[in-house]
Amino acid sequence: MKTAIICAMERESDALLGYAQNVRAEKRSGVEIYTGTISGKEVAVCRSGVGKAFAAAATAVLIERFSPEAIISSGVAGGDASLKPGTVFIASRSVEHDYFVPDEQVRYFPSDQTLLYRAQEACLSEKCEFFAGTIASGDCFVTGEQKIAEFKNRFSALAFDMECAAIMKICAAAGVKSVCIRVISDNGNDDGMKSYYDFLDRAAHRSAHIIAKMLEKM
Repeated sequence: MKTAIICAMERESDALLGYAQNVRAEKRSGVEIYTGTISGKEVAVCRSGVGKAFAAAATAVLIERFSPEAIISSGVAGGDASLKPGTVFIASRSVEHDYFVPDEQVRYFPSDQTLLYRAQEACLSEKCEFFAGTIASGDCFVTGEQKIAEFKNRFSALAFDMECAAIMKICAAAGVKSVCIRVISDNGNDDGMKSYYDFLDRAAHRSAHIIAKMLEKM
């Protein structure tokens, strides 16, 4: 097994599985996994569930079951006002915005440079707007200009989700290459929830399309 792909929600995984062939389903430790090929490459697509605990557990299951060479986190994210909905956000690194231990420095989890390049290459080939930067993950939906400004100042984060840092943390511990690819669904303002639901399907399909193109080069 070469590449594992983790999606939090059914809409995200279904969008990705639309590109898959020879799909087989299995369940491991409560984790739904679909194996097959995308763009001619062997993959395992996982539907983890929302949040850091589910994401970390799914990552561990995938590593134990398939020993993947790389893990990609796919889906949607909220973004700073400078990122309009539909922008592909490629995480150069991730951080847990809700993790704090006294006297411990903030820990960032960097993406694999080759995977980062492949993701950017896919965006360029599809002529879609993209941005590479820091994504902050935590177990809450980030809304409000004040909260977004706080995370931007503390972590230099411009995108916000609930899984990426947990996935990349487990990958770092296991020595597995990883990258997080998100499509911005909302800007966390007063209309953030409405924008999120309005744009969710389109954002999920755009993320899936970029990953399918990325796999062509891997």
